[in-house]
Amino acid sequence: MRSRLPRRLLPAILCLPLLSTACATPSTKASLARDDRPTLPTLSPELTRPERLAPLTAKPTGHLVTIDQGILTELVTRFAEAIGAIERGNARAGAVKLERRCVAAQLATGTMPADCPPAG
Repeated sequence: MRSRLPRRLLPAILCLPLLSTACATPSTKASLARDDRPTLPTLSPELTRPERLAPLTAKPTGHLVTIDQGILTELVTRFAEAIGAIERGNARAGAVKLERRCVAAQLATGTMPADCPPAG
């Protein structure tokens, strides 16, 4: 099907969208050139506070108690699991603090600090 428009008008019609956007001015600066950068909300100390276990300080009393080996094994296993959970929680809290510090520095300066892990 042939167009009824004269061939001289076809390039002008095709360029109309380009012409209308070429004269437009952006309403905001590009994000890398902005002076006002967003900031992250601060985390509560409760979220990043490491957990501590009190050291074992019990002294032998001389009163012996008989306990089944299965129960003792389960108690010791649960105690070890609790210590592992606290260590993993501390590692997560430290990772969140580092991540927040790195993202805040990147938002503030536009560059990632050298001690931050690579993004990916």
